[in-house]
Amino acid sequence: MKIIRLKYIIALLIITFIGVMPCAQSSPESDQEAAKTTRKYTIAILPFVNFSGETRGEEVLMPLIQSRVAGSDLIVVDSSQLRQTLRKHRIRSSGAINTSDASIIADELGIDFLLLGSIDVFIENDLPETGFSARCLDVKNMKIFWAVSEAAGGNDFTGLLGIGQIREIDKLAEKLVGGAFKNFEKSINAYIRKNETGKSSPTFALVPFDNLSAQKFAGDVISTILLTELVDRGMSVIEPGTVGELFRSHNRALRGEIDFDMITELRSGLNADYVITGSVNLFKAGPGGVEGSGPEVEFGGRCLDSEDGRIIGAYEYSRRGTNSAALLRPGSTNSLGELSRDAVEDFVKKVKKDIK
Repeated sequence: MKIIRLKYIIALLIITFIGVMPCAQSSPESDQEAAKTTRKYTIAILPFVNFSGETRGEEVLMPLIQSRVAGSDLIVVDSSQLRQTLRKHRIRSSGAINTSDASIIADELGIDFLLLGSIDVFIENDLPETGFSARCLDVKNMKIFWAVSEAAGGNDFTGLLGIGQIREIDKLAEKLVGGAFKNFEKSINAYIRKNETGKSSPTFALVPFDNLSAQKFAGDVISTILLTELVDRGMSVIEPGTVGELFRSHNRALRGEIDFDMITELRSGLNADYVITGSVNLFKAGPGGVEGSGPEVEFGGRCLDSEDGRIIGAYEYSRRGTNSAALLRPGSTNSLGELSRDAVEDFVKKVKKDIK
């Protein structure tokens, strides 16, 4: 009987002890951590600038992009609400944004990020071709932390015996958007979680390439793809809209022929370490379905040290999609956008090598 009473007393003591133990989940620190992990971030998608000149490009690509972003863990601002804000403050969407306009949108709509971009190529024929560029901007610091440029033609997916060839531009666009945004949410989350390491990367200011070609927006397309390639390689790139804002404040035209005074302003005003600019001489799609005739791209670029205006490297490119074609055309490039991306990739590799 005494043994039973003793067990009863011990049990009561254990229950009492557990009841008065502090609960870690109710601590202020834990509550703060929980708030961090459950916070929803908000993004607004600005209308992409259409460099292709084809209105169908917007009709096909923009809903696909909206859908992919909406499928992430972000709160997407309603497009009609965004349009009201843009109209109210007379903010023109031209594929770039300056600091003041970004602040207005952020304050009025409570956003954390802006998605901007361009439709670079949209050719609808028997062998369609399309391409676009996109970038994500943190409105607090105007830092571009994610960027992508995708382009392809219907022939680029062709295997043996013509299997895999895409002849419908809607299907081609869907394939490109799916690939481009595959790791979008992962990149956003990585940026949110990223701790400051104190290690900084070189900061680049891009002055849009002059366009000497017959294609109206060739300079802008090459500049946008170049931005993507720099961000992909871990470089810090100043939002082009901010660069444009600086030029306008000094009554200067935003063009590739940049003088030392503006190079100095880019360094002192925007903390740019290097300035990249140039000109596009040829930007031409190959005629669809014509064997042995591919796209052509010619451009010249240069990288300048903002400290003294010295030209670190000057580069000239002349590429055709059939340059590397061999037996059965395994090395050929049929897409103007893909050829441009390959050429820009080579350019950036040389830039990185020269600035070390």
